[in-house]
Amino acid sequence: GIELGYVINIAVYLTMAVFIAIVLTGVLVDNQNKSNTFIKWFTMSLTANIAMLVAEAAFCFFDGNMETVLITKTCAVISYCSAYLMAGFFAFCLVEFIGETTRKISYTYAYIVLFVGMVLSIFAVVGIFGEFIIFFDNTGAMQYSKHYQFISIANFLVFSSEIVFVFYYRKLLGRKSFTLSIFGILSVISMPLSLLWDTIPIYSAVSVSLLIMNNIFRNEISDRLL
Repeated sequence: GIELGYVINIAVYLTMAVFIAIVLTGVLVDNQNKSNTFIKWFTMSLTANIAMLVAEAAFCFFDGNMETVLITKTCAVISYCSAYLMAGFFAFCLVEFIGETTRKISYTYAYIVLFVGMVLSIFAVVGIFGEFIIFFDNTGAMQYSKHYQFISIANFLVFSSEIVFVFYYRKLLGRKSFTLSIFGILSVISMPLSLLWDTIPIYSAVSVSLLIMNNIFRNEISDRLL
């Protein structure tokens, strides 16, 4: 059977996926959102988040079985690649939101984040299937290699960059600057906890951040219509 720890992880991942799916459905059916570019990027970020959570839940289900190592690797790849896509989409959402609420700004930051995400995705595919950043023991359970530190550092830089980017426009954003940086702040804070409980803390932080952002973006649209 599946270990209790994995059962808990699966339950957490799927619960978050359901909440995000409900939010995504609400965003898609609201006609007020259809003309907002930053909402379109946000829905793409939500979709990638759901894929990440479901893939991680599937990974927990199959991990620890030598007969399903290939499936486990595939789930891990989908999880990592979805996470990097989500970060890239959110960067575009953020740039568009700041541009619409303050002034038009360059997409350079968003393109950089998306490019870094693509590079990290390629690295993840090669590193997972080649067992360079992870490897599997004789029971079929995944283990992190010493090279996994590269992934951790890259993740830290990606999320930290969002905080720096938002606070660069803090004078234009005012009180919004802190709330818009929550995505990065919660993610960075959760990273040390990931050493104790795998990806649960950081994936939870990212998902909660997106739920908070949903309220911020929807309230912004409502305020414009008043």
